[in-house]
Amino acid sequence: MLILRFGFSSLLKTGLFFQKQTDLDTSRLSLYVQSRSYRAPEVILSLPYDQTVDLLSLGCILAKRLSGDVLFSKDEVVFLLARVIGLLGPIDYDMLERGHETSKYFTVEFDLYRINEETNAMEYITPQETSLEERVQVSCTLLLDFIGNLLEINPRRRPTTREALKDPWLLFPYG
Repeated sequence: MLILRFGFSSLLKTGLFFQKQTDLDTSRLSLYVQSRSYRAPEVILSLPYDQTVDLLSLGCILAKRLSGDVLFSKDEVVFLLARVIGLLGPIDYDMLERGHETSKYFTVEFDLYRINEETNAMEYITPQETSLEERVQVSCTLLLDFIGNLLEINPRRRPTTREALKDPWLLFPYG
């Protein structure tokens, strides 16, 4: 029953329950719809978002429960983005081009950077590549595939709640 409620909290928190992602007024969206370690790229970049942000959070929570470690923990958002990119791959250019906050974290060539507060110098951030299989060491490929689908970096390709509930891992006849 709890999983059925995923996908609604982001819409309830913003009062946008009945609007489609393309109809959203981004001025009413908030970074605080998700905890930082579970924050979707579209939320960080200040793009329109929908209930699929909760599915990405669910993927992060499942990975943490299985591995004992937070997938995307860092003090600065730019390092969180580096971990996301290192695990999930690059953020689609169309997302970077449309993001209202993209310039805070990416150069005009879409290289990840930060400004060192002590030296005021620009520092390029190189994401360290890793895989879900390395981070979440479980033998069940159906479970890894399920989590991987939830962690899709592009919200347009991320499953909806209905689609996630039809995942083979959830439908497998265990026991």
